[in-house]
Amino acid sequence: SSLNEIFIKINGSGTQKILNSDYIYKPNRVYVQGNSTSYLVDNYNRIAGLQNNENTIIMKWDDKLQNCSYMFRGLNNIIEVDLSKFDISEVRITKFMFSDCINLKNIIFNNYNSFILNEITYMFCNCQSLESLDLSSFDTSYVTNMAFLFSGCISLTSLNISNFNTSETI
Repeated sequence: SSLNEIFIKINGSGTQKILNSDYIYKPNRVYVQGNSTSYLVDNYNRIAGLQNNENTIIMKWDDKLQNCSYMFRGLNNIIEVDLSKFDISEVRITKFMFSDCINLKNIIFNNYNSFILNEITYMFCNCQSLESLDLSSFDTSYVTNMAFLFSGCISLTSLNISNFNTSETI
């Protein structure tokens, strides 16, 4: 499906992590924009042979994901994540998904489909470079804990949480 891709912009050439080392749902195919060759992901979720200092990486999954916990946690090389072509229809758990991505400046969500979430604690924690977030596509009506969701987001000046439902939140 064309709606099962994540695009990330990263800084750094050579061998670079594209997912957190512990993230177990590896993409089926990985490409670098402008290159038709598929890259192999090693056991530490790295790809090798990047020629440029800034690259757009395209990750494709054949199956729908339900758990995106820790997906990008601690990856300081990521500056943008584009989820607009990613099928989020079954994603329920996103805790620590972007936490400690201190250079992440932009996250693009697919605002046509809703994230129906259960666990979102620490999702954006310590994303020090994020300036704005549009989370209007988040369905939080089943979320019971939002602890540290935006903790450490020191540059965040624009936040759209217009559809947040905190009725179940403790």
